[in-house]
Amino acid sequence: MALMSQSSVLGNTFLQLKARRVRPHGDAQVLLRLRLTSFHERAEDLLSFPETTPFPETIFFYFHLAQLPLLQSLPRIVSTALRRLDTTTQQLCEPRMLRFTSEAAAAMQQQHPTTRTMLELLVDVSVLHARELSPNDIADMVSSLRAMPLEREEDDTADSVRHYYFDSTGLLRRGERGVRVGRAPASSSSIMKVERSTYVQEDGFQEECAICLEEFEVGRGVSRLPCSHAFHSRCFDQWLMRSHRCPLCRRPCEEQA
Repeated sequence: MALMSQSSVLGNTFLQLKARRVRPHGDAQVLLRLRLTSFHERAEDLLSFPETTPFPETIFFYFHLAQLPLLQSLPRIVSTALRRLDTTTQQLCEPRMLRFTSEAAAAMQQQHPTTRTMLELLVDVSVLHARELSPNDIADMVSSLRAMPLEREEDDTADSVRHYYFDSTGLLRRGERGVRVGRAPASSSSIMKVERSTYVQEDGFQEECAICLEEFEVGRGVSRLPCSHAFHSRCFDQWLMRSHRCPLCRRPCEEQA
């Protein structure tokens, strides 16, 4: 059940927040799904945005509060999750995120004071490294990002799943860390089935590798997936060594082979 949502433009950072009340997951009281995306865009890339959206990093945090009150735990939860950001971005996002999570937690406790539920927080941080873009260009990109729904993702799409445990005194310790299931290597059978060809200039073909952001060269090797996304073969082979998903749409290569 959705509680509230919010979005903010903070300089070159676009922050989207959503809070839900969900069924408990074991003994965890808070699940924070953090999605980080860095854009290194040029003006001409706007023509194909959001198809050129880079592959995000996703980290899921499960917080086990023991007897610690939810509202009391939130400052530590927020600061722990945002450690992945650079200092400047963290300082921009942390006050707004803490205020939002506090309001969401208070609303959940007021609406369901006796029901055992879990607070789920969806946090999307997009940082635009776009020196060549004008303020209007950045505004257009933010407008497109607003139109992209902030949805839940399952644990098997995350790059890592982490568990943190509070004790009765409020101290936080790191627990188990899940494997990087979202970027598990592709199987050898699926690698062998990827369509490979030499690049030929033609209308409608992707003109730039989404992994290295360099243009395709006529006659050079290109790997293409059934989802229509194409990449330099050398880039894609390296990618498959650490991920079994398409860098753009994130569909598993095994399902497409």
